[in-house]
Amino acid sequence: MAMGIKYLADTRGDDEQGSVGFSMESSGGRATYLVESPTAAQLNYIPTDLLGGVNLKPRNYGSITGGEVPYGGIKRMLPKRHPLFENLFVNGINDIRGTGGEDRQYTLTDATADAFVPAIKQYAKYGNYWVQVSYSNRNYDIKPDSYISTKQDKFFDTDGSEKSFIYPEEWLRYFGTPKQTFLGDFASAQQGQMNFRTESGSRPQSVPFQDAPRMLLPDSIVTFDWYQVPYSYWISPDSYLRRCIGMLNQTEWKGYAAGTLLYLGADVQDYTPPVQVTRGKLFGVSLGVDQFRLCNLTLKFKLTTRIGTDTPEYGGAKAPNKNWIVAGHNLLPWLTTRRYYYATSFDPDAPSDANKWVPVYRSFPVPLLFADPSYPQPDSFVLQP
Repeated sequence: MAMGIKYLADTRGDDEQGSVGFSMESSGGRATYLVESPTAAQLNYIPTDLLGGVNLKPRNYGSITGGEVPYGGIKRMLPKRHPLFENLFVNGINDIRGTGGEDRQYTLTDATADAFVPAIKQYAKYGNYWVQVSYSNRNYDIKPDSYISTKQDKFFDTDGSEKSFIYPEEWLRYFGTPKQTFLGDFASAQQGQMNFRTESGSRPQSVPFQDAPRMLLPDSIVTFDWYQVPYSYWISPDSYLRRCIGMLNQTEWKGYAAGTLLYLGADVQDYTPPVQVTRGKLFGVSLGVDQFRLCNLTLKFKLTTRIGTDTPEYGGAKAPNKNWIVAGHNLLPWLTTRRYYYATSFDPDAPSDANKWVPVYRSFPVPLLFADPSYPQPDSFVLQP
């Protein structure tokens, strides 16, 4: 929604009324602008115009059968950028203050127009307004909706059937760089022992080491921060962000090979956006503001770099379900050789039935995490960890 608001730099006095500062860890600044003769609608729109936001109103996605796939990503309004320093964006509005007392008008509002909360009857409408903003850098890319594609692809569901799914590439914006922490976990044998070895054969040659054999696992925690996400993506009963917890990445994603990422869920910080949209009116009476919320998510994965030995063929006789990834976290350590092998459960009543040789983890398409759970999908999913 373009409102045509113009922001004029504050040039009062000999010195600049704003400033910027830079460091290796963070950068920022502040500035004051003059908005001349704004309408009431423009005044109300200034916070959204400067800070950006997310269109949280429910929308009709249209049909996904045939033709072009309708846009299914987050509808964003981008923040304003600093006029000189391209890495700084508005991150706060510190003050909106009227100026020009000669143009001041006392404007009446209908105090009974809100069905729930009555308004103060009067406010002072000034001719011009000073707007003081703060700037900061962001640790993610800021891109418009036109930069994000909505794509259709296929994956193998939990039951092995091939399904179509639709997703927007939302990880290309408002998505932070990964943070990785090595875990230092060990796998310990339940039985067996390790013996000392010496070149001379003298003690402690062949003396048992007084502990069970163990093996360091090459596992890390990897997290990604995703900003300004509709809270419904997490709280919805159909949320993929919750539904896919405990599953592996079925295919390569962001350079991580299939099976190497175990999705552990997300830490969620929800908040009310700075500007809430109104619910409209009924018989001329305001219905108040919507309580749609946003959230920042920290997506958590367990990453492994295990390399398998003598692994069965993916989709072959010993791993017939193509949802079962013969790699990554489905490889378990055998401490005798200190190598990793594909391991499964089995049905005691049919131990030779490979269709029941289920691995530790099932898989899912990671791009589905970024799909709006209210967006219509071409197929229904099992997606059972």
